[in-house]
Amino acid sequence: MSQKIRDILLLTKFKIALANALTALAGFSLVQNINEKIILVFFGTFFMAGGASAVNQILEKDQDILIPRTKIRPLPSERMTKKGAWIIALAYLITGSIMLALSSLMSFILGLCAFVIYSFVYTFLKKITPLSLFVGAIVGAIPPLIGYFAASQKISNEAFLLSAFMYAYQIPHTLALFYIYNEEFINSDFKTFAYLGREKIRKIIIITLLITLVIGLAFINTIGKILVAPFLIIAIIGFMRTIQNTKKIFSDLNIFVLLVVLSTALVKIAQSM
Repeated sequence: MSQKIRDILLLTKFKIALANALTALAGFSLVQNINEKIILVFFGTFFMAGGASAVNQILEKDQDILIPRTKIRPLPSERMTKKGAWIIALAYLITGSIMLALSSLMSFILGLCAFVIYSFVYTFLKKITPLSLFVGAIVGAIPPLIGYFAASQKISNEAFLLSAFMYAYQIPHTLALFYIYNEEFINSDFKTFAYLGREKIRKIIIITLLITLVIGLAFINTIGKILVAPFLIIAIIGFMRTIQNTKKIFSDLNIFVLLVVLSTALVKIAQSM
């Protein structure tokens, strides 16, 4: 893979964009009316998320230079120009917007809201208040609804719980970054909860992780009661590992969320056949 392609993937945060696309797919599958729109939803969400990430990095270039973890990104390292980054961002956003608009008007509106909140509201608030964390988490809750409203006109308990689960997940996930890279965030231009120190962050992580797991299990119960027991075991193991070593939460929670999303999509798609 060439360096240019790697830089595009870094600029658009490929893994995060893919994760958002998968949660949108899970939301779509809840309706059990699988059709060609699922392709529009998946790739529309993927490109919108990638475009939003690109705009975010363009706006935060000066701040990223100050953080060792982010200064190797394409823009602060000067492997890519702002003009080039804007071209990529706009290409992603236009493609994603068209795809979501073709899936449903509500999906397009939700995608546009996620873009505005992440690229402008959240990006701005990060510089003035730690509470931006709770605003940014809204963005993670939107993809399941993008998928759901592409196939349905009204919300369901399942869709609400999946969205709530994805919102709750953002909190301990982001706090884990503040815990692991505590000094980097303290010395950055961002206002984060890193100033609380690792011990206080650890306590908040444990509490918010427990809330996230409970919501996740409640959602899994609506998908299939047979799945509750194995997911409960996974949740307990992950929770205990976090208590013993807080750094474990980053990988364990991501795995739990991925399993929830994939199980939802697979079970619902199988039921619709």
